[in-house]
Amino acid sequence: RKIIVSLPEKEIILKNQFASIEKNKGNFININQDIKRLFDNEEYEKASLALSKKISLDENNPVNYFLASKSYFLQGNYERSIHFGLEASSKGMNTSDNFSILGISYLKLNNLKLSYASFFKALNLETNSSITNFNYALINEILNYDVVAAEHYYLSGLASIKEENYTRIYNSLVSLQRLSDKNKNIYETYVNLNNKILIFLNNRN
Repeated sequence: RKIIVSLPEKEIILKNQFASIEKNKGNFININQDIKRLFDNEEYEKASLALSKKISLDENNPVNYFLASKSYFLQGNYERSIHFGLEASSKGMNTSDNFSILGISYLKLNNLKLSYASFFKALNLETNSSITNFNYALINEILNYDVVAAEHYYLSGLASIKEENYTRIYNSLVSLQRLSDKNKNIYETYVNLNNKILIFLNNRN
């Protein structure tokens, strides 16, 4: 059977295998253009300082806490990211993006239990998202729940096809391939996803 080994060269594979944080996207509802500009320019330390000032002036706006969490995450300060992510959640920012950042931050700190819980919440909030399925698959793979991991890598791949997200299509397929020698059912799931991707790519030509 024909197995995909790569996708078009123009598609860049993410260095970070976690799918959820896309630096130039996010929830900027009720945030002024100065904060957005700092994120767009990847000036995350300045964004953290600016958001701290905004929080001091308005302690009840969950978006400020969410973006502060995101800014600290992008600086690699996972403890501060978790702090602000939990504050955002307590003030009503219960979104898949917020829980995804929490999940990755906990994982970076090797807290697998809370990472799993965060990714599980993110998945329940957006069940058809390639991002949430990929991250949930990954934490299950780390915990050696191979069957569950394979199922959600497959779902991530299907969602990625709908989203036309080539990077995540590739990552989902490669991740599923990594598990494909575990048992026959996982291998068949891998081949099934591969065939669906081939159909998608052929229809694009």
